Amino acid sequence: MTYVLFFIGMFFLGETVLLPAIYLSLVGQMSIVAVVILSTIANLLSDLAWYFAARLLPIDNIKKWKRVERHQETFTKLGLLLNRHEYYILFASKFVYGTRILVQIICGTRRTPLGKYFIVNLAGTILYLAFLYTAAFGVNKLSTNFYAEVLIFIGLVAAMNLIIRWITEKRWFQS
Repeated sequence: MTYVLFFIGMFFLGETVLLPAIYLSLVGQMSIVAVVILSTIANLLSDLAWYFAARLLPIDNIKKWKRVERHQETFTKLGLLLNRHEYYILFASKFVYGTRILVQIICGTRRTPLGKYFIVNLAGTILYLAFLYTAAFGVNKLSTNFYAEVLIFIGLVAAMNLIIRWITEKRWFQS
């Protein structure tokens, strides 16, 4: 039952469920293999749901979605950016909190070829999970204080997010 709830949580909430699950798997409360497989599948299915919803619905309906309305400026910027760097942005969106779903929606509206979309999305998902596990494992080996580990891990994830966001904004929004 734990893994079913984890899968459902991953599908709807993503990192909010993933980050604690990574630590639970490192301390033996969940299976690392199950967490990696289930989080990858749930993430890809969630992304495909956004992609196909955006691909099948008229753009006027999509622009009325609360998620798109709330982030209209980011949605517009990302749309322009995807014109020049589509697959790089799709890949990088896995590492920048708050952009993943908007990028999936834009890829759907742009009718990004499904095969290439899926491969790039899968590669980004796997590399992001590898980064998270590597960071969590490293932090876990450095400290014996669980709370310090969690804070350091969250700090690393936040720092990586900010660095990737800074690089993409500096390099691609200005090019």
